[in-house]
Amino acid sequence: MGLFSKGSSSAPAPVSTTTQTTSSEPPAFQVPFIKKGLEAAERDILGRPQQFFPGSTVTPFSPQTEAALTETERLALLGSPNIEAAQDLAAQNIRGDFLLRGNPFLQEAVKSATRPMTETYQQDVVPGIDAQFSSQGRYGSGLHNLARQRAGLDFADRVGDVGSRLAYQNYANERARQEAAAAAAANLYQAGFTPAQQLAGVGAAREGLSDAQLQDAIMRFNFAQQEPGIRAREYGALAGLGGALGGRQVAQTLTPVQRGNPLLTGLGAASLGAGIASNLWGPLGAFS
Repeated sequence: MGLFSKGSSSAPAPVSTTTQTTSSEPPAFQVPFIKKGLEAAERDILGRPQQFFPGSTVTPFSPQTEAALTETERLALLGSPNIEAAQDLAAQNIRGDFLLRGNPFLQEAVKSATRPMTETYQQDVVPGIDAQFSSQGRYGSGLHNLARQRAGLDFADRVGDVGSRLAYQNYANERARQEAAAAAAANLYQAGFTPAQQLAGVGAAREGLSDAQLQDAIMRFNFAQQEPGIRAREYGALAGLGGALGGRQVAQTLTPVQRGNPLLTGLGAASLGAGIASNLWGPLGAFS
């Protein structure tokens, strides 16, 4: 057997347990203050429920706004007779109701414009022709009748010209109104929605106020549900800071015990000692 044969035993080396206890406590002079702080926190946080703002968080409508909404609602429900009248008038213009056949005043306008011509023809022209042919003794002759016929045609032409001008002017004016009414039809159609839009605006304003009041109630409900937890978290945060009042931390370290060949143990200790000495008194040691 060799010198080191005893170290080859296969039995497991026994293990020893080293227990280290670490205590962390605040300085003694701080302990009374920390305890007082925790007591105050318990009294002021856990023992004093938080309160939501007691008043409403919603701004109500002013009297002026409420009056304006009420009047707008009333007018919107009544509708707009002016818009309806404008739509009816536009429809008549688009249909051409005021053109020649639909204008009862056009004939009267023609009569008024041609009245002087008629009077001149009846009072001057025709009597003058008759007097001329009568003085010549040819009253009732063919030439006499031809002269009166020509004078009548001339009178009819002049009256017709006046009527044509007035009719054309009336037609042109009404056509312009027709086109303008057609161009305004889309705007008049949109204007028909004005009462409904105003009523919708009133409803939106009232719904906005109701929604704000609902949100106020929801916030109050949620606050009541969350308030105990808020206090608990605040107290827990302060208690966590005050947890330095005490506490023990225990650490256990398992250290194997060397029980092999004594010679090997001695050589290891000698080597360790030599290494320590070299570190302390060597060229780079602390005591060199």
